[in-house]
Amino acid sequence: SDILKSLTKEQRELFLSELDDDERDALLYNWDVWARPKQLEYRNDCFITLARCGRGFGKTRMSSEAVTEWERIGYRHFYINPGSVRDINILGESGLLACAPPWNKPTYLASKACVVWPSGAKALLLSGSAYEQARGKQCEKAVLDELFAYQYPEDLYDMVAMGCRLGDNPQILITSTPKTTEFMRKLMKDPRCHIISGSTFENQANLATTFIQTMEEKYGDTRLGRQELYGELLNDNPNAAFNREYIDKYRVNEVEEELKYIVVDDLNNLKLESPYSIYLEKWI
Repeated sequence: SDILKSLTKEQRELFLSELDDDERDALLYNWDVWARPKQLEYRNDCFITLARCGRGFGKTRMSSEAVTEWERIGYRHFYINPGSVRDINILGESGLLACAPPWNKPTYLASKACVVWPSGAKALLLSGSAYEQARGKQCEKAVLDELFAYQYPEDLYDMVAMGCRLGDNPQILITSTPKTTEFMRKLMKDPRCHIISGSTFENQANLATTFIQTMEEKYGDTRLGRQELYGELLNDNPNAAFNREYIDKYRVNEVEEELKYIVVDDLNNLKLESPYSIYLEKWI
């Protein structure tokens, strides 16, 4: 596994070309061979796994492989709840059909909004914008793709969580780039939640060199890059008068003078003789 991953694309293709069809397929469709360790962390006993990672990390591939694995183990049925179900999670380059081995290809039934395997296992495809569709349904495993891109992520999660109640180890796999929302912070504090964090650059072997270079040069040191590429959860509001850096810089253990409560309705006329005044004037 490690040797294969260390080869260049050309070396890998040469190695695979020397195998017969059965050997090549057995290797190509063995997720344990190709996955990075973090992409296997959904194999746990936690009710929630939150893959809070940068773009291009391999979240879609991980969720597709997880669903394929769950079907092979014999779970009865489960949900996929993606944003772009057809183009990304089903027919995409890292979607279910691309990840499934040729001897166990599922069938996508668009009219019934589901994917069915030869074994009879079924993945129901529910719209994130209509979370009430999950009411009354039950499953053993669920995937919520880019959950925090939906309009009502907590309502959607609640409906799916209430239906994820079958089997000995029901689980919900959530994928998302980090979003500074109260619900994401709540999930991260949940003791039943296993968090996977990672950046775009951990998967650069599978991404175009020009893309990696452009992302590093244009967004590497920006707030947007920290969130979307490095998978950081940013707590500061860039429009706030005082951010965490300013507060930490002027933090004190004791106050020498009496504190005053001041209500300001016109920042342009505000004058304070304190270190904060320079930031207020800059902000104004």
